[in-house]
Amino acid sequence: MNSQSGTPGKSGGGATETEKMHRRRVIGASLVVALLVISGLGTWLAFSLSAPSNTAAPTSSPAPAPAPSFSNTPTAPELRGLIVVGASTDTGEEIVSMRPPGTQRQVLTTGSLDSQPELSPDGRTIAFLRCTTAADCDAPGASNVWMMGFDGSDPRAVTTCTGTPCTGAGAPSFSPDGQWLAFAYGQVESDGLHQGIFLARPDGSGLRRLTDVGEGKPPDGSPHFSPDGSTIVFDREADNGTHRFMTVRADGTGLAELGISANASDAVWSPTGNRIAFSLAVKEGDATIYDVATAPAAGGTLTILSQNTADYQASYPSYSPDGRWVVFSQRGVEGGCDLKIVPSTGGAETVVSGEGSCLNGADWGRFYSAG
Repeated sequence: MNSQSGTPGKSGGGATETEKMHRRRVIGASLVVALLVISGLGTWLAFSLSAPSNTAAPTSSPAPAPAPSFSNTPTAPELRGLIVVGASTDTGEEIVSMRPPGTQRQVLTTGSLDSQPELSPDGRTIAFLRCTTAADCDAPGASNVWMMGFDGSDPRAVTTCTGTPCTGAGAPSFSPDGQWLAFAYGQVESDGLHQGIFLARPDGSGLRRLTDVGEGKPPDGSPHFSPDGSTIVFDREADNGTHRFMTVRADGTGLAELGISANASDAVWSPTGNRIAFSLAVKEGDATIYDVATAPAAGGTLTILSQNTADYQASYPSYSPDGRWVVFSQRGVEGGCDLKIVPSTGGAETVVSGEGSCLNGADWGRFYSAG
């Protein structure tokens, strides 16, 4: 699953922050190995776009627009909501909240290795991935889905994997009505290991399987609900090591390949459901460029948002609630791990500094005020 540091991820052993985060989206140590052998860079691979023959070839984003004028006032009309993100420091990994574009920061968790937070649709609660076995967060049963209040109160486990019969859980995603969570999960049953996308209520009840890749294969991962709640998009790895985006209905029927086919990860729908944002890697000569891009959900021309060079790795996109912006993680090869906010159509980037920590795996949701 995405590593304790995230889905491109982060736990020791010399792996990059991006690789470790990605390992925690799959379930169990054997699953992690299957992902990591694809390349020295974890699950990142070159991408391809499956689009109609009359569709233009992938292009980069349009000429950069003028940088947005951000206000530090929380109610600034151009940037609303709340951002929650994993923050990795020298002493551990915690969940942090902030008002865009980076003000009013609050540390929500300490003492465990926490990552991959997602706000509930009403902004009242946060689902996240927690590892309480710091020695090896990729071990079977080490990582579980947890819930807490938007202010860090009342943390409680949703899944309680210990290695058997449950081998572990991956990063969670809320249904639009907040009644269900989708996540990668592995479960040993009488006929063997079943691993794929599962659903459960936020209190852990009602667990059921939507997809199953079978034993001995990398599990499906990174599920996200469509805005109408009818469909879930997720990542699937083929036998040849390539990755593609699949969809399945919330009742487990209608498994299909999305119009976008890419060796990429972390697909999320725009609030209107007409576009998908995702992370991808592109080979350019001897270098690999890691970017965040969007494309029509039905397939079509890519818009590259991050405009990276080989010195940086972009990952984990999340749309703002109004769909006008995208926040993503940006890690420098030589160090540094910040967030960036960019218009969803492409344009100038605004940096949200990690301020001494590595920010990875952000979610941008609704701001809830208890007052």
